[in-house]
Amino acid sequence: MVPLSSEVPTRSGIARNGDVELFYEDLGNPGDPAVILVMGVAAQLPMWPDGFCRQLLDQGYRVIRFDNRDCGLSTKLDGQKAPGSVQRRVVRYALGMGSKVPYTLIDMAEDVRSLVDHLGLEKVHIAGASMGGMIVQVFAGTYPERVHSVGIIYSATGRLFSRLPSWELIKTALNAPREERHCRGMA
Repeated sequence: MVPLSSEVPTRSGIARNGDVELFYEDLGNPGDPAVILVMGVAAQLPMWPDGFCRQLLDQGYRVIRFDNRDCGLSTKLDGQKAPGSVQRRVVRYALGMGSKVPYTLIDMAEDVRSLVDHLGLEKVHIAGASMGGMIVQVFAGTYPERVHSVGIIYSATGRLFSRLPSWELIKTALNAPREERHCRGMA
């Protein structure tokens, strides 16, 4: 398959939120309605499958995907690490005790706002996968006037112990043909 960037107009750049630099890729016609794609933990922008992005472009959307802070070509916050084990932080969170972390979903939603501002966009369609879905929820809740629509892909509200999908649904998704899974971002 031919790389998406060789088939469609592609621009890339850096948006800034304070000291954080966010690398982004802007695909398609700048005059088309924009869809911002927000990926999850440690997943770089190419994790948005080209097939999925092609489908959006074919529907007349401009596609903007980026690397979150601490990922890919965006700023790495070296030396900033949450104290203690992940399990301990989860227990503290579940008990309402909070946890000291170098940044939060709110900070990451502000990264999205900085990207939207940098690109001069008033309103966007926005979709997030996994932790990206949580970031999208925070962004949409904080800036509803900047959002046309929201897409949440295999994510949660951040509420601990929220309901997981049924095993039957998981098996169906995993047994789909590879190309279909790839376009849906599951392989």
